[in-house]
Amino acid sequence: MTENYSGTDALATVNTNGNVGIFEQGAAGNIFGGAGFNLKGLGPGSTLTLVNGHRLAAGGLDGATVDISQIPLSAIDHIEVLDDGASAIYGSDAVAGVVNIITRHEFEGAETGLRYGRATQGGAVESTASQVVGKNWNDGNAMADYEFDDQGGLDASQRPWIGSQGGPFSLIPENRRQSVYFTGREDISGNSAISADLLYSDRHFESNGVQNATNALFNDL
Repeated sequence: MTENYSGTDALATVNTNGNVGIFEQGAAGNIFGGAGFNLKGLGPGSTLTLVNGHRLAAGGLDGATVDISQIPLSAIDHIEVLDDGASAIYGSDAVAGVVNIITRHEFEGAETGLRYGRATQGGAVESTASQVVGKNWNDGNAMADYEFDDQGGLDASQRPWIGSQGGPFSLIPENRRQSVYFTGREDISGNSAISADLLYSDRHFESNGVQNATNALFNDL
């Protein structure tokens, strides 16, 4: 989507150009390597991100952005985008618009997914494995999903047209993530139901030689 700026995709770079932080270099708030939607280039703090219509806890150094890289792709059914200001309804964090991630619900059976890819000139190896199981019955449904994603990263030394950086310098950081998602619903009467959406995600990343504005803060501690 042309409306979504990729400046806040730390899977490509940790020091992004999105205004996600309170420091002299706004992207410093993204030093934990997250990724977020950024409609109209106003920064992810101005784009409200929802999952099934509900807010998610914000991440980053100062809690200014929702880290969508924690959500397993295999659990997503579709994504709805309101490309217009909705601050009158949702508040100031929806000035640029709203993105609502809709997950699978009425899934029956089992699905296994495997994906492998790499850059044509080497590096940036990525492998993903997922397993989804679901069951429907007369009064409800349940689905569980597990996804493992491993991104090998890309160093500047792997590209001949980039000069020496004086040591390792990550163009793409290494990322390894495990995510578990569960959703369930049970109708208890004609007008009421009980539902739950649970997400657990654990992600580790490593980036070499990246400088950001937080260095000046921590050096004085």
